[in-house]
Amino acid sequence: TEIYTLSLHDALPISKQELLEKVCVAGLERLVATIQATSVQAGATGADSPVRALVAAHLEVLSQTRELQLTRLFEQDALEPDADARVRVHLDTYAGVVSSLLRAEQESGRLRTDLTADQLTQALVSLVSWSLFWLPPDDAEARSEAEQVLVTVFLEGTMQH
Repeated sequence: TEIYTLSLHDALPISKQELLEKVCVAGLERLVATIQATSVQAGATGADSPVRALVAAHLEVLSQTRELQLTRLFEQDALEPDADARVRVHLDTYAGVVSSLLRAEQESGRLRTDLTADQLTQALVSLVSWSLFWLPPDDAEARSEAEQVLVTVFLEGTMQH
């Protein structure tokens, strides 16, 4: 009897690199779409904290697409240069959306201005993204508590006093 082994790679009509690129792009596109929709909604309703809405939206997407986002965070460095460059366009779009919201909050006087919007973006995205490791999946109560903690930690260090 012959034994056949078939890897996932052998069963796919695309290469591992193409698959990884698609995973990274899908994860980033989902984050961007949700954050943009949330920003528009927060602006239309006059939400008192667009940052809170951003964090809540981000945590929701991470919860809904946990495996996708974990793969993106851990494996993106394995992309070949051309694929990495294409993914970085989406990463720049994502960072741009977050930075734009934070810049608007700086201009309104709600966030400090001694740090750039890009620096605040790096801090906020890091805080929220790495919650994947300690936030239980599919737990709305834990997600709500994490939102409170992350927003408090971020805003108390960035609000004008």
